[in-house]
Amino acid sequence: MKRTISMVFTALFLVSVMVNIAAAASMLRWNAPEGSVVGYRIYYGLSEGNYTFSEDVGNVVEYPLSNFSLEEGTTYYFIVRAYNGEGESDNSNMVPYTVPSVLDTTPPLMPAGVTGEVVNGDIVLTWQANSELDLAEYMVYYGTAIRDYGLPAPQSGTSHTITGLTAGETYYLAVTAVDTSGNESGYSSPEVIKSIPAQITGQKLLWDAVQGEVTGYRIYYGLSEGSYTQSADAGTATEYPLADLSLTQGTNYYFVVRAYNSSGESGNSNFITTIAGEPHDSVPPTISIESPTTDASYSTGAQSIDISGSASDNEGIQEVVWTNSLGGSGTASGTTSWTVQGIPLSGGDNEITVKASDASGNQSTDTLTVSVSAPDTTAPSAPADVAGDVVSGEIQLAWTANSEPDLSGYRVYIGTSAGNYGPPASAATAEYTLSGLDTGITYYIAVTAVDASGNESTYSSPELVKAIPVGSLFGWNLKWDGVAGDVTGYRIYYGTTQGQYTQNVDVGLVTQYEMDKLSLDEGVTYYFTVRAYNSSGESGDSNIATHSIGVPIDNQAPQVAITSPTTGESYDTQSATLDIGGTASDDQNLVQVAWFNTAGGSGVATGTDSWSVSSIPLVAGENVIEVKATDGAGNESTDQFTVNYTSPDTTPPEITIMLPTSEPSYETRSAMLDMSGSASDDTGVTEVIWSNSAGGGGQATGTSSWSVTSIFLVEGQNVIQVTAKDEGGNQSTDQFIVTYTPPDTTPPEITITLPTQEIFFETEKDTLDLGGIASDPSGVKEVSWSSSAGHSGLASGTDLWRVTGIPLSAGDNVIEVKATDEPGNQGVDTLTVRYNPPLTGPPWTVLSEDGFEDSWGSYVDGGLNCHRDNKPKYAHQGEYVARLRSGEGESSSFYSAQVIDMETPGYTEMKIEFWFYPSSFESGEGFLVEYYDGNAWQLIKQYVVENEFVNYKLQHEEGVIIKESASMIFPKNMKLRFRCDASSTADIVYIDDVVVSVRGTPDVNPPSVSITSPTTQSSYTSETAVLDLAGSASDDRGVAEVSWTNSTGGSGIASGTDSWRVTGLPLKFGENVISVTATDLSGKTQTVKITVTYIPPWTVLSEDGFEDSWGSYVDGGLHCHRDNKPKYAHQGDYVARLRSNKGEASSFYSANDIDMDTPDYREMKIEFWFYPSSFESGEDFFVEYYDGSEWQVIKQYVVERDFNNYELQHEEGVIVNESASMIFPRNMKLRFRCDASATSDIVYIDDVVVSVR
Repeated sequence: MKRTISMVFTALFLVSVMVNIAAAASMLRWNAPEGSVVGYRIYYGLSEGNYTFSEDVGNVVEYPLSNFSLEEGTTYYFIVRAYNGEGESDNSNMVPYTVPSVLDTTPPLMPAGVTGEVVNGDIVLTWQANSELDLAEYMVYYGTAIRDYGLPAPQSGTSHTITGLTAGETYYLAVTAVDTSGNESGYSSPEVIKSIPAQITGQKLLWDAVQGEVTGYRIYYGLSEGSYTQSADAGTATEYPLADLSLTQGTNYYFVVRAYNSSGESGNSNFITTIAGEPHDSVPPTISIESPTTDASYSTGAQSIDISGSASDNEGIQEVVWTNSLGGSGTASGTTSWTVQGIPLSGGDNEITVKASDASGNQSTDTLTVSVSAPDTTAPSAPADVAGDVVSGEIQLAWTANSEPDLSGYRVYIGTSAGNYGPPASAATAEYTLSGLDTGITYYIAVTAVDASGNESTYSSPELVKAIPVGSLFGWNLKWDGVAGDVTGYRIYYGTTQGQYTQNVDVGLVTQYEMDKLSLDEGVTYYFTVRAYNSSGESGDSNIATHSIGVPIDNQAPQVAITSPTTGESYDTQSATLDIGGTASDDQNLVQVAWFNTAGGSGVATGTDSWSVSSIPLVAGENVIEVKATDGAGNESTDQFTVNYTSPDTTPPEITIMLPTSEPSYETRSAMLDMSGSASDDTGVTEVIWSNSAGGGGQATGTSSWSVTSIFLVEGQNVIQVTAKDEGGNQSTDQFIVTYTPPDTTPPEITITLPTQEIFFETEKDTLDLGGIASDPSGVKEVSWSSSAGHSGLASGTDLWRVTGIPLSAGDNVIEVKATDEPGNQGVDTLTVRYNPPLTGPPWTVLSEDGFEDSWGSYVDGGLNCHRDNKPKYAHQGEYVARLRSGEGESSSFYSAQVIDMETPGYTEMKIEFWFYPSSFESGEGFLVEYYDGNAWQLIKQYVVENEFVNYKLQHEEGVIIKESASMIFPKNMKLRFRCDASSTADIVYIDDVVVSVRGTPDVNPPSVSITSPTTQSSYTSETAVLDLAGSASDDRGVAEVSWTNSTGGSGIASGTDSWRVTGLPLKFGENVISVTATDLSGKTQTVKITVTYIPPWTVLSEDGFEDSWGSYVDGGLHCHRDNKPKYAHQGDYVARLRSNKGEASSFYSANDIDMDTPDYREMKIEFWFYPSSFESGEDFFVEYYDGSEWQVIKQYVVERDFNNYELQHEEGVIVNESASMIFPRNMKLRFRCDASATSDIVYIDDVVVSVR
């Protein structure tokens, strides 16, 4: 069976690939190569590189696929070669194609990437190309409401321009894809929304007037920068409205302006660009200079200047530029925050202007005048009269102040040799104190003066020389620790002999004292002690401090550090004693290093600079070990660390292997092993390690619950050992022996030997017996079978196996047998069994029998390569046969002389039986039986050598049967054809005794159709104006189409047949009876209906509470009043009061006409609150409407039936529907009217809400 597929292939050689899709007939297309070409040959076959068929198509660059006989469900591979007198070209690129075997009902994907752009008042839509090979075209939809489109525009490409649109209107657009079977995708999403700009109003061009003689200005404009194709003369004005130019809405234009006079035109102004019809920005930006000053002027002696500032604009700053009136210009860095560095300055006034511009050409400026004087190169005079005094180890300097007016300060230089100074110190005035000096050192000092321009004087002269005496007491203090308790103060006792203190001084409540306050003689050694005192007397002497005047005092503490067993703050040990060591140092004299333990024990270390202590006894828990270094002056310093001592652990942990086994041995066929287990210890397991006797080891994951993954095994025995360790270094092990046997990966061998050893078998039985052999080195565990018809089971036996009674389905059944060995390896063999059920149904009617003995009979020969030959050797009976050869299309065929009408008699099946004798066919060659469907020849069956027949043997086609279907239509003008498809005239098939039979029964069954969405019920209520429907349809001969109609208007064809869909079906207010009709191939129909009630949401027309006025109403007269009666109001204070029965005087009614007709409103709802009083039995009030002629009753409210007296009641909504008896005019009004017997019969009405839809 053959179908025409609407698909375009591209076969190319010497050029790049190009694929095109067309909705017309299938085409193979290629690009012509360079050079002389006589024609082209198309080669094709059933596998890439094996092109067994060819066709010379002449000098064309496309060829219809309908000219080929392609079998349904088969993949073909095509190439093209060019040829001339020299020979053939190389192959083009290869194009594969699989002929579909079923009717396509699947719609394409909806187009993606849909975008739109407004250009010159049109909308240009573009989208991404769909990838479906059977894509035919796209449909472009648009309208002025969401998903409410007019008729679509077809488009073969991926862009479309929509013209004739209305300025100021917003459009909604979408695209669908349609395939060659007519299936249409859903609308593209999201919906594209584009607005056409309103007319050009309010936009103006503005420019600055030009200095000098100017006659006028001309505006030049165009569609790109620098290309100004149109102009307008603006006269002497400096602005021009864009509405006066010939501009197209929505188009982007570029503008420049030129001044002109009698001598000609100026150059172009700066250009601006804008979109016609969009509001133009006429607001200039703002800009300000903020550094080096915010003032209008600035003075400097520098040769350049940096400036910066800020700018802003409602649409954004495009750029900031600067100019200098004395020369120079450029662009600033940044826009809203901008800077310019290194602007060159000239002597005099430099007027620097910065200008900010926005995208619309608006500009603003700021200016800074920078005055530059000639640079000052004259240095000030050197400072005079520099003198200095040594006071308390410091040198206090002073000199005569300089008189220069631009003096900025002084620099003080000091060094330890004449003229050799270090970096200077700055002094603001004519005096300075040098501190931090060393005793016994002579210093050399000079001073310079510096002015505001950075000029520096020479050194002061003569150089000042000052020495700091060695014996100075400056900086030497006597210090002591404060005493705890009641202390009034301290006294220092001192003398020249230890123990004999001849002098003392009361220093008060302090803990240090400056020795230069005491009367001490140089060169003398003094001894000092300190006593604390209070009202009860003095303490004993402190330790003695000694100092020789003239020798610097040692008040620097020594340094001491513990370096062993750690430099850290803590140390853990299980040893009962501890050795420590470290270092100590002092600038004068280190006396000793001592230690003590807060838990008990102390002593003196061995050594000082490098000291050590052995076997310090420890107690369980914390031991704070402190070492103290002391020098000859009594200065001390300490270091300490905490030692945590725990008793040693001597108990080993416990460890157990649990998985993959707790046994001592294990066997596996896996080359990698995972294991896990548990471990425990009284102090905790620190790690678990593993090892393999065959190599490998490492640390397990976890401790108390541990695991190891992916241990590599060697073939044979692997002794796996795991070891658990605790904090004390104790350890224990567990192990097991793993025997690894590599897995068997060799699949069994299995062969089907019964009913055939071939790969294909045909039968007319509905069951099949199967048998064969299987083998495997480790033994076959089982043989199983399965079929493509869904059956399966186990065979009897293994090495010799058998299956009986396999059920078959009509057509091809793929039977698979599978042999499985113990490790699970599987071997497979398959057999395709074609089950041809015995023919049933009505008897066959022979249409024609032709043995070609006397003539062609029912056929005519196709041309040169077809002949009726006297060849008894190749005939089934008689002497004559029909001979076909080569592969030259129609000339290699014979076909029906008369059309065959299958439709009128209702025939649905045809059987073609014949005998044939093939000769010399090469691999892949054969012949075809075809039928003409009214448009093109379609394939019935292809006969290929080595598949369907063998050479040099008389063979019988017992009957190829074709059935009418959706893809194989039998027309009234059907014909049959036998055609040879081989490569040379030596390839011949002789055909004899062709019998054509038909049968069929009239199609009496209509199709079935159902609606499944939005509901399976017969009715549905929608609140939206469009509806999507979906459902299914079926027929014993195929559904041709599904159509729909709406009782309120509209009809169409659904997408799909068996599974159909209708999108965007328009609804009208009220009931819409939707009829869906399925039509089968015979024209029979079936219809299903659904009643869809469209009820839109309510729109509020008016709400009136009567608080401030009558609002939407007017009072009717004497018996109607707006009263301040909160008691009777639903909310607020005021209500409308009606009483008595005086007609219009007892009513209030609409102040303005209500137009229900123009907006097509079909329903009105009146909601209100009311409080009735004193109504007697049978009395009432009305809600009415004016129909253009008279008042009609909407609802009558009767006491005791519809309401009770003296209660606030709520009318939740009386609804009135338009009908033949109730017409809504354009001048409709509403009225509330009382109909009671006396003025005491009153109804108070409040909060009247009128809604429509």
